Amino acid sequence: MEKPRCSRCEKYFSKTSSLVRHIRNRKCEKGSVVIRQKSCQKCSDSKTKCDLRKPTCSRCSLRSLTCQYPGSDDASSNNSSDPRDAPHYRPPIARTDVVGLDASTQATPLDQLSDDALLSANSRTPTQRASDNNISNTFDVVRGTMHDFDDFYVSWITGTSIPDPTSQPDLALIPSTATTPVLATHSMHTLFRCLRTWPRMIAKGIFAPPIIHDTVTSERLMPASLARCYTLTKMWDGQCPGTSSMVLEAVKKEMQTLIDTYQSLTEDTLVPAIQALVIYTILLLFPTKSQRSVSLLPESLFRDLRNIVYHTIGTGLTLPEEYAHERPTWSSWIRVSSKRRAVFALYLIHWAYSVYHCLPSYDCQDLGIMPAPAAKYLWHATNQEEWEKLYLKWLVIWDGKQYMQWEYFTIQSGVGLDGRAQLWLEDADEFGIMFMGIVNATDREPIFEVEHLP
Repeated sequence: MEKPRCSRCEKYFSKTSSLVRHIRNRKCEKGSVVIRQKSCQKCSDSKTKCDLRKPTCSRCSLRSLTCQYPGSDDASSNNSSDPRDAPHYRPPIARTDVVGLDASTQATPLDQLSDDALLSANSRTPTQRASDNNISNTFDVVRGTMHDFDDFYVSWITGTSIPDPTSQPDLALIPSTATTPVLATHSMHTLFRCLRTWPRMIAKGIFAPPIIHDTVTSERLMPASLARCYTLTKMWDGQCPGTSSMVLEAVKKEMQTLIDTYQSLTEDTLVPAIQALVIYTILLLFPTKSQRSVSLLPESLFRDLRNIVYHTIGTGLTLPEEYAHERPTWSSWIRVSSKRRAVFALYLIHWAYSVYHCLPSYDCQDLGIMPAPAAKYLWHATNQEEWEKLYLKWLVIWDGKQYMQWEYFTIQSGVGLDGRAQLWLEDADEFGIMFMGIVNATDREPIFEVEHLP
């Protein structure tokens, strides 16, 4: 059966309803081109996910196909009239006009940033957000079945799936008139409410934030980078009015030191450094305890943090014993679990930050094949003997197939959960609950419309 075809533009459609909508919206008329599609034409036709790489996506490159994105050929022919004459034209926002962001692609040292740049929380309007076609929806992670995990894991531990920082999309501001979905906004508020309690938890000294294990909170055993973080956090908590700039300068200086030296850190010193960076980022977002808005930070800072995350991924985020369904040592499990939680936290922070300031966010496909946050009874085990017994029980319960990060995004909306998700949630701690709080609420990037009005 021949596919429906538009007599005006000769375009074929898989369904008659698509052709009717095409004609009704007058999309084929000259001077009125509406582009809703992000994927390349080949991926769209085959109804598969496109990674949006340009000029050729990975799928087309692998299959030696001609990769063409919508509007790439017609743009010049339909732009004969000046778009600035259009009644709804909005001039582009220059990146240098945004407080706190520089126009260069080079990372700006934190000590060169003014306090005004860090404290300019209201310089963005709620309707400005990112529409870059190179940015995938946040948490649009790789999907599959548990049978696929073996193949994913092999590529992960051999380094073939480690993200390449040079190929990642820019995090710059891009103007848009789209509004943030209400559910995503609510999730962002929930995350920030939880995240800003972490510095206060450190200052109180009763419980550690859920990314820091109890075994390292002793002053005698605490790594140097984390000890300095605790000291600065207590300064932040006890600051007097008018002294926030002094604390902020100390935080920026320590943060810059970690950014400059992370590649030389060992496995034992890298984890506390990432944990400290998580806390420092929260302090920069909320320089004072009473601040109710979220500060706008330099784009270069989040580029640096993303590079540190990729370096951390390269050091390994899964133990060989975990893949072999065996019990690792308690110390190695604490280290890798803490590392995963710190990386998770940076992605959560940037997702909430990007929603608040209408920015592109990190692509969490990077984390899709990592294990989900560990069970509460394992994370809070007080000694090695207790942990070893509980871990053996945990292995039996999960039959060696622990819950993975990508499985969050197979959860359907509603009050019910599938068996694996329910089993994981039963044992989740507060950090795991933060993840569950944004399930079904992460599709913050709408399908943007690009119109050339006559």
